[in-house]
Amino acid sequence: MPLHLPGNVLSFFHAKMAISLLSIFCFLSFNYKNELAGTQIIIIRQ
Repeated sequence: MPLHLPGNVLSFFHAKMAISLLSIFCFLSFNYKNELAGTQIIIIRQ
């Protein structure tokens, strides 16, 4: 059985993949900013 999906299903999968990648990227950048802010606060307190 060859894998032949209609265009709307394919675009739906592409949209889900793009949204998940975007959310992962936002989550990582948010964590990175929080770590930067935390280290700055620690440096200021010292």
